[in-house]
Formats: sequence, structure tokens, C-alpha cells
Amino acid sequence: MISSTINNVLIAADYMPCISLLTKTTGVFLKLVVENYISPQFIANHSYCRHLQNKPFIRFIILLVPPVGNIVVALSDCIVGAAALGRRHDRNALLDIVYFDSSALNYSSKELQNSRDFILGLVRQNGLLLQYVKAEFKSDADIVRLALAQNRQALQYASTGLQQRFKAAI
Repeated sequence: MISSTINNVLIAADYMPCISLLTKTTGVFLKLVVENYISPQFIANHSYCRHLQNKPFIRFIILLVPPVGNIVVALSDCIVGAAALGRRHDRNALLDIVYFDSSALNYSSKELQNSRDFILGLVRQNGLLLQYVKAEFKSDADIVRLALAQNRQALQYASTGLQQRFKAAI
């Protein structure tokens, strides 16, 4: 509960000029220096680390220029959300939108969230999106293999059985 509340505050900080300068300076440091030295399990267990990992680096740089950066990011988030919501049933359009901002995945229709083909397309372009798919897809060897081919760190989001199977193969 507390970590969820803290995570929500940190996410909202992107829209608050002085606070975003502090959080994104820390974020840049974490992305450039610390992220290379911490384990994938640590990232998987800490929501703020996952939040940082899923944000494009350019977002951090833009937010270092308050309040202009905050306005640009807020507008970008609105545009992505509106585009994703308007195209929530369009597989190809949503794959393009999610490529630029993984949070757009939240707007996809239930049909797409349950579509194996759509999930294959997602993890093909970003293996770390495996963390957001349903458990049944995290247990699908083809989906996990494709996610691992794109990003080895995706293994931490696979089902326990597939984690053991692929670790043994590596």
C-alpha cells in the first residue's frame, strides 16, 4: 500500500516543475549509473525501478527543464492516451503507439489484451512489456523466447517454470 502510494506520487511528479527536476535528476543518475549494477530481480521487485526502466531517456532530459519540460511531457502523455484510447481496437496502431510509450498498453481493448498475436507483436518490439501481459502469456514458451531475444532482462517476468527452463538453457 505504501509503496504503491509513493510510486503514484513519483509518477505524478512528472507534472510538478520543482519536484520533477529533483526526481528526474535522480532518475538520470539511476538510469546512467546505478541501473547497470543492480540485479534484474531488484528492478522487478521495486515499482519505481520498473517505472524508470519503462520511461524513455529523452523524457528525463526534457523534464530537467521546468516548467517547459513539464508542459511538453503532460501534452505528450495526453496525446498518447487519446491516440491509444481512440485506436484501442486497432492492433497495428496500438503497437506503434506502445513502441513510443508503454503506458499506452493500458488503453488497449480486452480483445487485444487476450490476443496471442498482439502479445507476440508487443514483446517482439520490447521484451520488457512481458511484465504487463496476463499470466497465461508469461507461461507461453514462444512469447517468452521472443521477449528474451529482444531483451534478456525479460526473463524476470516469465513464469517460474519458464524462468528455470530458460536459465538452464543459458
